[in-house]
Amino acid sequence: MRPVNSCRRSVLVLATAVTCAASGGTALAANGDGPGERDGRVQHKRSSWSVAPDGRGQACTRWRPCQLETAREQVRAAAPAMSGDLRVELAGGTYELSSTFVLGAADSGRNGHDVVYAAAPGAEPVLSGGRTVRNWRLVDPAKRIWRADVGALDTRQLYAEGVRVRRAVHVPGLPGEVNRTATGFRTTSTAPQSWAAPTDVELVWRSRDAGIFDWSEARCRVTGISGDASGTDVRLAQPCFDNSVAVFASDVAGGREKLRAPSWSENSPSFLADETRPGRWTIERGRHGNAIHYAARPGEDPRRRSFVAATGETLVRIGGTVAEPAHDIVVRGLRLSETTWLGPDSGYGYPNIIGNAYAIAPDALDPGNFNRGEAYPPGALELDKAHDVRVEGNRLERLGGIGVRIQSTARATIDGNVVRDVSAGAILIGRNGPLLEGDAVDNTISNNVLDTIGAEYGSSSGIYLNIPIRTTMRNNLITNTAYSGVTLGGTWHDIGATEGNGILDNHVANVLRRGNDGGGIYSVYRQGTSYENGLLVEGNVVRDTRRDAIGFGLYSDIGSDFTTSRGNVSTGFAFGGGGCALPYLNEIRSTGNWLHGQYGRYGFPDIYWVCDGPVTNVEVDNHRLAEPDPAADCAARAACAEIVAGAGLEPGYERLLTGGYSFDDVPTFEDLRDDSFLVDSVHAGLDFGRGQWVAAYGTPGYATASHARFSSGDAGPRTITPLRGVGLSSLVLEGPGTYTISDGTTTRSGRLRGAGRPLQVRTGFRSPGATVSLTFSDGQQVVVDDLRIAR
Repeated sequence: MRPVNSCRRSVLVLATAVTCAASGGTALAANGDGPGERDGRVQHKRSSWSVAPDGRGQACTRWRPCQLETAREQVRAAAPAMSGDLRVELAGGTYELSSTFVLGAADSGRNGHDVVYAAAPGAEPVLSGGRTVRNWRLVDPAKRIWRADVGALDTRQLYAEGVRVRRAVHVPGLPGEVNRTATGFRTTSTAPQSWAAPTDVELVWRSRDAGIFDWSEARCRVTGISGDASGTDVRLAQPCFDNSVAVFASDVAGGREKLRAPSWSENSPSFLADETRPGRWTIERGRHGNAIHYAARPGEDPRRRSFVAATGETLVRIGGTVAEPAHDIVVRGLRLSETTWLGPDSGYGYPNIIGNAYAIAPDALDPGNFNRGEAYPPGALELDKAHDVRVEGNRLERLGGIGVRIQSTARATIDGNVVRDVSAGAILIGRNGPLLEGDAVDNTISNNVLDTIGAEYGSSSGIYLNIPIRTTMRNNLITNTAYSGVTLGGTWHDIGATEGNGILDNHVANVLRRGNDGGGIYSVYRQGTSYENGLLVEGNVVRDTRRDAIGFGLYSDIGSDFTTSRGNVSTGFAFGGGGCALPYLNEIRSTGNWLHGQYGRYGFPDIYWVCDGPVTNVEVDNHRLAEPDPAADCAARAACAEIVAGAGLEPGYERLLTGGYSFDDVPTFEDLRDDSFLVDSVHAGLDFGRGQWVAAYGTPGYATASHARFSSGDAGPRTITPLRGVGLSSLVLEGPGTYTISDGTTTRSGRLRGAGRPLQVRTGFRSPGATVSLTFSDGQQVVVDDLRIAR
């Protein structure tokens, strides 16, 4: 601060909590909030700093905010003497991060107090790895292909108006008769020889037909294409190819999976000519700079739209070393968005094993290399070698890797966050990797909304817990996951010491959107040494998969010893519970659950053990929900209805579901035979029931064509039920004829504008949680999008 020569500025001094010495000496600010503060000299009583995207200088006040890094340095200097919490407030706006913002041991709280990084009151600060893509030029008018030169920018994620744009694909992955070679594949087709930018192409394996596990996928980059008139040789990156071959020929699935022809290929400008998939993009990496190509829809001009490419991989990292961990740090009320992950483009690629773990060694699945031959995608926010960190009330979206990744961390709390539209998983807690030091102990994941998980990597679970110790996961809402809602990996071959974990009162819906052989809550390997310190799964609602998925609502896979599952509700899966017993399954208690398995119609029990392995000391005593409507049967039974009422977000967290949602494409296989599918259960806190609505790509005339559209096949009525504590305030309808919408108290009706002319309808509803009924005058397709929910 500058010296104050007299007390004639007493009003200003008092207003800013500045003490004026009788001698006219230097004034010291109590919190650095006032306009009288001019620089960042030592202020022994200061407790808050203000930053802004356009901040400058050293004052770090609300009047003169500084840069985020400047505030970090000043807080670091003040932390050793702190006598209360130190707070960095972020003003609204977008902070374009050029590197990861790191908080280490020196940035930690002291003396029982926290260092807090939080949004300023009423502000929405966005930490972004995104960069705007400009200077589009039309390079192929006939095919509507545009090009933007982006220099050194490299990415796997592109967003238009905040909506994920999918990369161009070629189905099948390689045309012709395909055979594996020592370096890749040989096909009788000559077509790949004409593919543009061949070394930017990525092959993707995504089904048992491709020779991989039902729950996983593999991705390897092409390193060269050559051939002659008799066929084409495709060479693949190493060690990705060798690791993929080895992993999928292992004995995990009886050695029956062996890498065969890929399911599809991605990312060649040649693939943009596919008129059945407009609105796709590719990146071409050149010696003199990179270029993004985009195939526009009819009438679309990318120069008039906002395109953002994601660049950074990790936006915020909190961690230190084993000897000096980061601790007592709070991150609250921030938005983290637009990250990428370039790992699949590297030589290692992405030979996925399960739940985003991928092989970095050919013997990754051998017991002696367990958790050392694997790695994970990065997190937009990472905790590593830390303790007593709280991540609260943040929003993480449009991400190319994992949302929150936590390793070697104790007593972290992940509470009240929204994670949606992520390429990989939403939250990971656990141990994995060759350089890992320390366990994940006593962590809590609570009251988070995780929605649209695995938009790129079809093996992704909402939450992945790998060898956790005393992790509590409770009251989360997890919807629309590519693989399982929750995956929990336990102790295998006495590596690690999984124990004391609880999965309690969560609402898990719409899982297995892309994979098979998973479930609502999935566990594998030993979960403890006794029932007292084993896994407790209690009070959860798990419901609904895609129509043809094979999975279990409550899935105890091989060796899930000392698991107790009680008082849960499981519907909409092939089997309500059970799992694979090969090579053994011991010490399982499944009691007091309310179950309905869809395969009951074929004579299978709701709890079903497969794989022909021994099942010993298993206690099963559950309730069966009745046909034709198990959800209605549950609602009519007080004990079952009580479980449903208590699952998901706790009261006070409904605010996470407020605001506008436009639903991104629900993850599907690229080689779906059918381009539409049933929309089941919960999307963004709105319950669509089961089998009432259809989601379709390419609805004729719809303006926002990359969103999912929920449509009725006939006049209705169709229903939407908001979750507890929220109500439907508006939605967009499109189609011919008339509509009627009612919540049982208030009714609205009117005439629609026809195809291609969406109409926003404000409901005026005031009853949170009330079921909304929609009726249409005819059976034409009617689009439902841009749903809004309010407290």
